[in-house]
Order: sequence, then C-alpha cells, then structure tokens
Amino acid sequence: MKIKLFIIALLFIPVASFAADSVTIGTLTLTPTFENVGVVCEYSDDDNSNMTAVVEYQADGAGSWTTAHTPYIDRRSVVEHSGGTTANPRQYEIRTAVFELSRNTTYNVRVTFTDTDGVSGTNPTSESATTWSHDQRTYNGTTRTVCSSGCDDTSINDGISAASTNDIIQVKTGSYSGFTLSKSGIKIEAFDDNNMPSITSNSSISGDNNEIDHLNFTGGDLTLSSGATYNVIRYSTFDDNGGDYAAIDLQTSGSIDGTLIEYNHIDMSGESQGSEASTGIYFNGVNASSLGATVFRYNTFDGCWDAIGGSQNIQVNAGPGDNSDFYGNTINDADDDGFEIEGRVINIKVYNNIINDTSNDDMGLAPVSVGPIFIFNNVFNSTGGYSYKLGNGPSTGPIYTYYNTFRDAVNIMSLAGGSSTDNITAYCNIMDKAGTGQYVYDRVGDTTIQSDYNLYYLPGGSYAKLDSTSTVSISQWRDYTNSNNDYGEQDTNTFTGTIGWTDESGGNFTLQSNSEAIGACGVTINGITKDITGGTRSAPYDIGAYEYEYDTGEAPANSIQGVSISELKVTDNLTAWNRTDGLR
Repeated sequence: MKIKLFIIALLFIPVASFAADSVTIGTLTLTPTFENVGVVCEYSDDDNSNMTAVVEYQADGAGSWTTAHTPYIDRRSVVEHSGGTTANPRQYEIRTAVFELSRNTTYNVRVTFTDTDGVSGTNPTSESATTWSHDQRTYNGTTRTVCSSGCDDTSINDGISAASTNDIIQVKTGSYSGFTLSKSGIKIEAFDDNNMPSITSNSSISGDNNEIDHLNFTGGDLTLSSGATYNVIRYSTFDDNGGDYAAIDLQTSGSIDGTLIEYNHIDMSGESQGSEASTGIYFNGVNASSLGATVFRYNTFDGCWDAIGGSQNIQVNAGPGDNSDFYGNTINDADDDGFEIEGRVINIKVYNNIINDTSNDDMGLAPVSVGPIFIFNNVFNSTGGYSYKLGNGPSTGPIYTYYNTFRDAVNIMSLAGGSSTDNITAYCNIMDKAGTGQYVYDRVGDTTIQSDYNLYYLPGGSYAKLDSTSTVSISQWRDYTNSNNDYGEQDTNTFTGTIGWTDESGGNFTLQSNSEAIGACGVTINGITKDITGGTRSAPYDIGAYEYEYDTGEAPANSIQGVSISELKVTDNLTAWNRTDGLR
C-alpha cells in the first residue's frame, strides 16, 4: 500500500507542474479615447514564461485585421521606485495601445495567445469599444446671459444657480469673480469669442459633462474636483493666474475620467517659478489607478514651471490616469520640465508635440514604474537640459520612443542621480546633441536598452557615458551592450550623417532632399503609420518626426500638427494662436 501511494504521489506532482506552464486567458479590457484604445488583457499561470501574444484590431464591420504595437507582457512580481520596492499592482497582464483611430467609431480588438505548453480559455479573446465623441457635444437648452447690467444675471454663479441640464451661460466681456460649478451638463462660454470675459479669482468644477469655452482666467486657477468626469475645457486662456495652485488643477483622489483639455493657451511666465502655482496643468494627488483616461491636446504653454506635472510623482501610483493621451501640444520655455509624466504611467501616449527651450528636461520620466508609455512623432528642441530624465528608481516600466526629433539637448537620455532604468526601446529617432553631450548619460550596468536605426550628430565625439566615469564611441557602446545588455549589441544600424533640416535656427525641422534620414528607418513599428503632420509614412520609412514626402520647406498648408487652421477658434491677440509655420 505504501508503494502504491508513493507512485501515485510521484505521478501527481509533475502533472500539476506541467499544467502551470500553460497559460490561462483572463479578462480583456479596452479603454478608448478619441484616437486611441488602451488594451489590457489579464492572464494566469505560464510559470515558465514562454507565452507570447499578438493584438489586432479592426473597425466594426471591416473584413481585415491590423496588427497593433507589440504588447508588453508584465511578469514582474515587484516594481521599484525611489522609495524601495512595491508589489506589482499589474502583474500577469499584457498591455499595449491601438493608435490612429477615428472618433465616435466602434472597433473590435482581439488578442491571440501562443504557448507550446497549451492555452486555456477562448483564444483569441476579443472585445469592442467605441472611441469618444464628446468633443462635439450639443447643449440645446435655455441660453442665459451674464453681464454687469441688462442681462439675465450679473454673476456667473447666479447663472449657474438658475441653469438646468443642457443650458448655456453666455458671459459678456468684463471682469467676473470665479465660479463654482457643481451641476452637470452646463456650458459656460463667452458671449463674443473675440472679447473673452476675465475670471479674476479661483473657480472649480465638481459636476459632470460640463464645458468651459473662451474664458480668460486672469486671477485664479481652475480646479477639477475628484469625481468630475467628462468635462471639457477649451479655447480659453490662463494668464499668470495668481492662484494657489496650477492654472488647471486636477484633484485626483477620485475619477476625472473623460476630461478633455484642448486648444487653451496657458502663460505662467509672470509667476514666481519653482512651485505648483507656476505649473500649467497639475495632477494633484496619488491615485492614478482610479483617475480614468484624460486627453490633453492642442494646447500652448509658455513660461511654466512644468507645463504638465504632478505631485508625489515618484510614487508607484502617482501620475496621470491610465490610458491618457497628450498630443498636438506646444510647450515653450518651461523652467523645469515640459512634460512630467512619472509614477504609474500605464498605456500613456505622448505624440505630435513640440517642446522648445526647457531649462531642465523636455520629459520627466523618473520613474516609469509600471508602464508602458509610448512617445513618438515629437520635436524636442531644447537648448537647456536633457531630453529625457530617467531612472529615480530604478525605473522598470517600458518606455517606447519612436520617430522623434531631438535637437541640441545636452544629453538625450539622462539617468537621474545615477540610478538605473530598464526596458527602453528607441528606434528611428534623430538625435542632435549639443557640445559634449551623449545619447545615454550615466548608464549604469543594469540598464536595459533596445536601440537601433537612429541618426545622430555628435560634435563632442562620444556616444554614451557609462557609470559616471567613461565616455565611449558608438563602436565601444556596441561592444559594451553586447556584453552587458539583456538584448545584446545595440545600435548596429545607428549612424552619423547629414540631418538636413530645412531651417534649424528658425525651428523648421522638416527634411530637405539631402537628409540621410530619408528612407533610413529599417524597421516597421506596428500601429504607427503617420508622421507629426498626419501625413502617411511609407516604406522605406524616414527617421524623425517628419516624413520627407510631406516636407515642402514648411508645414503642410492649412495644417498645424495635423489640425485644420479653421479649428483654432481663439481670436484674441495672443501670438501663440497666430502661428503660420506650424512650429512656434
């Protein structure tokens, strides 16, 4: 009897072990915005970590499927940050995003798993999602007017008190105290778009589905309270607001899902720099897990501390809400960071932006704890600091950086405080480095990079700096990464050559016909088929933000980063809205 029991036990143990090597498919969750869909699919088992997955998508009713960006498979049990290590809140997930979609359209997404040990569950697994449409919401209720005399109300708050869902409050030119909007479905706008009323003290929104349009905030900040969802702030100006917080303060202890901030001009150049009060848009709190997706697009920032930043951003749950988008923005003269997108950072998309002359970092990415973040088709035109601030962890969330144009940065990727970072993927970027700067600065031994097909200009002669001690050429860098990088030799096809910008000093980074960036991107990056102008990329692909076939010596006619000039409705005298080259 003992022998029989022993044999049964031996047979049972390996069966259980083998079963855990197969993968079990879990829940697929899709999170849409206007142009993108975040994809998260849970799984379990796969103890030997050999499972792979492919994500595909199609417009509903279309016959063919398109392959999306390769998903990140998160097998980490812990994530690291400056405070130590934390249990990974998103272990056993695959994550990616689908780009370049049409608004108000239903898309089907499917995930196909492959595992030689077996796959349990419906394979492929699929779901559908409809992209947002509330950028063109209709308010068809009563219209109320506000002015000092002769209107329905004399203050904005009086108008709000009398208003009902779907009503419009039109504010005539003049100066008004701040307002408190706790109702839902109200639009507050200028009576005359050419003469925006001034808001002289702090304002707040705690209701849902409201819209702020063509207001000039001159003496206070605008706060979106936690739980205020699907609100739109557009075509407004924030001019040295003198408030307690940032120009737009996002209170993030609860959801602000669906927030859209677009076509605004935020000028904080007259504020005392160095604090939240001089930041453009601010994530105020540590609750990225429940914020929901938000979209920040086509805004202009001048003279901010951080154009977009956050509090306690080194924490694992800080930063913007999962699946948020940042695109088409222009940032000028930030005193600290252009974008400070740090903390959790799950399925964040940063693309088609232009960042000029930041003092420290074009992008703060220290840390990206969970990831991934997708950074593509941007122009980083910085003379004061680093393009990417990395590390502060170590930072182990994946950072994907494609088709960017880096001009005159001190260093492209700088590791904060000598800390390390992991999972950087960089393909088809133009990298022009100032003085003795490097592509990677202070790379410590456990920093993992996948990098190739980049075009660089190195007046200082060195390609990277290793462990705060030695600078190395690109050939030495290749030898070093071949021995010390998880992915082996890097930048095999990266080269130095003629960049050929149309007008570098004038800020026009389109390509001339002599540019060696043309046709030199030797990889296909699934999901990205357009350049910064919205023009189609065609093989062989060009390196950098601009595809040459759309370069005519200036931005395409009637287009600013892919946006029709007719959409820029702000008509005050702010020069940021009078651009003709699409760059400044």
